[in-house]
Amino acid sequence: MTGGARGIGLGIVRRLLVDGYRAAFVSTKAEHVERALNLFGCAEDQFYAERIDVTRHMLKTMHTTVR
Repeated sequence: MTGGARGIGLGIVRRLLVDGYRAAFVSTKAEHVERALNLFGCAEDQFYAERIDVTRHMLKTMHTTVR
């Protein structure tokens, strides 16, 4: 999920974890990822988070595809 480190996205990730699902999210800011990781404190195999700017990744992918 994009934007899972705060706001509605954070609430969705929290609910998924509480219900026993695995969850993964990305955020553009490393400090948001760290805060969410500390907040959830669950097992490594249940939760994955990474800092990434999906906008730049999408633009790069689109540029490569158009060429």
